[in-house]
Amino acid sequence: MVGMFTPEPLPDDVLQQVFLFSCFNACGYHDDVHLRRVCSVNQQWRRAAISYCALWTDLHLIDFENKSTESMRRATKRMQMYLGRSGTVLPISFGFTASTRNPADETPKEWTPVRKALGILIDEHPRWHIVSLNLPSSGMQQLQKVGGPLPYLRYLDVITPVAFVPSSESEQDSGLNGFVDAPNLRVLSYESKSGAIPWHARSLARLPLSQLEYIESVSYNDRGLYRDILESAALNIEQIVITSHLNDAIPPDLTSTYNLPHLTYLKLYADEFKWDIATHLKNITLPSLRHLEVRCGIPYPTSQMYRGILRLIVNSHCPQLVHLACSSSTDDPQALIEILDLCHRSLRLLDINFPNDVVNLNILTFGRFRYSYERKEVPGLQTLIFRARRNFSITSTQTEALAQMIRTRFAIYVGNYSIPCGERPALREVIFVWSSGSHIRSDIAPKLSGYSYDHSPQEDQAWRDVDSQIRDEFLANDHPRRAFFSTALMQRFDRLLRELESLDLENIDMGTHKLMAHGFPTFLRLLGEKKAGSIPGDNVWGFRRRARQLLDRWKPFLLYDARRFRWCYYLGGILAFRFGTFWGGRRLSEEKLFQEIASKGCD
Repeated sequence: MVGMFTPEPLPDDVLQQVFLFSCFNACGYHDDVHLRRVCSVNQQWRRAAISYCALWTDLHLIDFENKSTESMRRATKRMQMYLGRSGTVLPISFGFTASTRNPADETPKEWTPVRKALGILIDEHPRWHIVSLNLPSSGMQQLQKVGGPLPYLRYLDVITPVAFVPSSESEQDSGLNGFVDAPNLRVLSYESKSGAIPWHARSLARLPLSQLEYIESVSYNDRGLYRDILESAALNIEQIVITSHLNDAIPPDLTSTYNLPHLTYLKLYADEFKWDIATHLKNITLPSLRHLEVRCGIPYPTSQMYRGILRLIVNSHCPQLVHLACSSSTDDPQALIEILDLCHRSLRLLDINFPNDVVNLNILTFGRFRYSYERKEVPGLQTLIFRARRNFSITSTQTEALAQMIRTRFAIYVGNYSIPCGERPALREVIFVWSSGSHIRSDIAPKLSGYSYDHSPQEDQAWRDVDSQIRDEFLANDHPRRAFFSTALMQRFDRLLRELESLDLENIDMGTHKLMAHGFPTFLRLLGEKKAGSIPGDNVWGFRRRARQLLDRWKPFLLYDARRFRWCYYLGGILAFRFGTFWGGRRLSEEKLFQEIASKGCD
C-alpha cells in the first residue's frame, strides 16, 4: 500500500485488487471507512474504485431507528449511491433497521423516507445475497411485494416487533411468501418479538426448508415449524434453533423415526411443551450432534427427559456431544450415569435442573464411586449450570453434597498431581440460575459462601446480614415521588452503606468471598453508576459517591481473594462460581478479573 502515501500511476486492475483486499476483512465484511479513504487519495484512485462494482455490493448499514428526516434522507442517498455503483448484476448485501418506526404515530413526512428506502431495496430483490431486516408491521406488509426468483439469496434474517401482518389469504402469515423461490437460501432466521397469536410458522413452512443449513425461529408459538422441518427431509440441516412461549404442534406420530445426518446443533426451548418431547427424542437419530439443548420453563411434562436423551445418544452413536442442556421435573440417576459414561470424553458443559436429592450431586462428585462398576468421571467437564424453579430451596444435605462436588472438581485440579493430566477434572465454573436475585441471595449465597474450595482454610469472612429488599429499593429505576420526601427511606439507605463502610478489610485474616457471593461488589458498582437525581437523598447523603469510593477501597482485597476462587453475582438471579485466572488460553488481567467480580457488562 505504498501508493496510499505516495500515489503512483498503477494500472486500474491492480488498484482494484488492492482496494478489494483493503476494504473487506477475512470474513468478507465490508469496511466503508477504508473505501472512503481509498476514494480520497487522488482522481485515479477514485475513478478506479467507482468503476469497480464489486467494491459497492456490501451496503453500509441502513439505520432509521430514532433518526431525523434529514438523517434518513442522507442515508437513503448513500444507499442509492452504493446501488448505482454496484451495477445491475452482482449480488448485494445489506442490513436495514427501522423496527421502532410506526406510521400510525408519525406524520407522512416522517414515515415516507422509511417506505421509500425499503421500496428501493425491494426493487433490487433479485440481487439480494445476505440480507438482515428489522422491520415494523407496515414494513412487513411492504415486504410482501417481493416476488419472483431470488437466485443469489443465501442468508435471510428478519426481525419484526409484531407477530403477524394482514394477508389476503384465509390465514395470517409472516409476509415471507415472496421468498419461496430462493434456490440458494441456506440460512434463515425469523424473530417476532411480541404478539399473542403469531402465525408466521405456517408461512415458513412454504419456504424451501429442505435446502436449509441453519434455521432459527423466535416467536410466541412454534405452530409446527419443528415438525415441518422434520417432515421436509432436510438432510443438509446443520443447526436448528427454535425458541417459543408455546410449542404445541406435535409431529403426527411421536414414534415416527427421523434421521438428520448433518445436524450438529439442536436447541428447542419453550415455556411449555404441549407434547411428549422425551418420547420424540427416543426416535430421532442425529449422528453428528455436538450441541443438544431441550429446555422448558415448566418441566412437568418432561419427567422422562433423561431417558429420552439417553436413547437419542445410543441411537445416534454420537459420543462427541459437547454441550448438553435439558429440563426435567424428576431425577433419573441411572440414566444420567449412562449419559455421562457415553459422553465422558467430549462433554464440556452440562446444564440441568438442580437435583431433587443428593444422588445426582454424588454422581458428579469426582473420585466417588457409588455403584458396583467403575464409571467414567467426565474429566473434561468445564461448566456446570444448575437451574431452580420458583420457591425452590436447597437443604442442608444438598448444600454439603454440592460443596463437596465443587471442592473435588476444583481442588483436585490444582493439588493432586498423582492423577494423569488428561484425567484431572477441568471444571472452571458453576453457574446457578434461580428465579430472582433476592431468591439466590437468600438461598445459595449464604449456604455455599462459607466453604473453602481450595487447599487454604476459609478465614473469617467480612459480611453483614442485611435486608436484601433495601438493596432492591436502592437500585430501583423509578422511585415514586413520595420516596424523595421520605426521611426514613434515606436513613435506611444510609444505614446500609454505613454497615458496609464499617467492614475492616485491611485485617489480613478477613476474607471477601461472602461479599462476592452476596453480590455486594455488583451492588456498589451499579449504585455508583446511577444517574444524578435518581436516588432519593443522594444530593445530601452522597450515596453514589460513597459507593464508588467504597468499591475502590475494596478492590485490592477482592482481587487478592479472587485469584483463589470468586463469586460473580449478576442481576436476575444468576450467581457464578469461578476458579482460576486462565481463561481462553491467557491469564486474566486485574481489570478483567475485577470486571468479573463486579459483573460489569453482564447484568
